[in-house]
Amino acid sequence: MRMYQLVFTDEAGRIRLAEDQECVDEIAALTFGKRFMKDHHEVEEVEIWEGQRRVGGARRSKWSDPIGGPSAIH
Repeated sequence: MRMYQLVFTDEAGRIRLAEDQECVDEIAALTFGKRFMKDHHEVEEVEIWEGQRRVGGARRSKWSDPIGGPSAIH
């Protein structure tokens, strides 16, 4: 298992929550972040980090998969 940091922000880009989450891989971390956002409507975006490396992210209005996944973030 790897440790990922998930940073959740609101519509203005303010950090609402940052949480460390142990996940099997980047896709599992992204799935966790998306589920969290479905239950917390005050959160607009999540960024997924593994140490200093940004591995993925999602916006409520537009989902994106981890880098190297089915579709890359631009």
